[in-house]
Amino acid sequence: MKRGVLLLLLGLLLAPARAQYSAERALVLFTRTKIPVYVSINGHPVNHRPQVRLRIGGLTGDFYHVGIQMAGGRRLEKTVYVPPASEIVYRIEPSGALHVVDVYPLASSGNCSPGISYDWNNIGNALDAACGRPVSPTSFAHMLQQIRNKTFDDERLQMARWLVRHQCFTSRQILHILRLFSFDDQRLALAHYAYDYVYDPENYLLVLDAFSFESNRKKLMQYLDTAVP
Repeated sequence: MKRGVLLLLLGLLLAPARAQYSAERALVLFTRTKIPVYVSINGHPVNHRPQVRLRIGGLTGDFYHVGIQMAGGRRLEKTVYVPPASEIVYRIEPSGALHVVDVYPLASSGNCSPGISYDWNNIGNALDAACGRPVSPTSFAHMLQQIRNKTFDDERLQMARWLVRHQCFTSRQILHILRLFSFDDQRLALAHYAYDYVYDPENYLLVLDAFSFESNRKKLMQYLDTAVP
């Protein structure tokens, strides 16, 4: 009997703690290039004027179809996941890819839980967590050696892609990585891939110096022309 009463009291004490989290979800989108966009959710327009960052609250489902109208008329269609009782932040890359930057628990008020906050006026910089600070020269030298130690270009490309995805490199550092490859085909593949992750995309033309042939420089330029909204 006493045990039953204790369990009942414990349940009553824990109920408010469980209730403080919302069943709703929120989605945040912001553009890396700071160029405003139009967004629709499941075919319904979200903003009637272009914006650099948007927050869509009151969501209850797992997956949403997001339409993004980029500058120049280019339209992207993506399916995104929004976890329960959370606010998930996606960054819109110049190529149109969406990358998860962070996930925050939501309180019952629909706002971030106490102790979880960020500056909405500076979200494009504050949440650029995937590449917020370039690796140090010492760390970069070690990573270059890791790639150089691979025997074949295919192995070097696999290693370089992994490092680009998980580390933060400047355009000049990408240039040095590209120079480790023997042929322009691998250089071009990595240059395409790395653009979505580079710290300073505005300086990405530096990597053109890595290519042996003018034709491949032109291919990269054409890719960048379509990747930048």
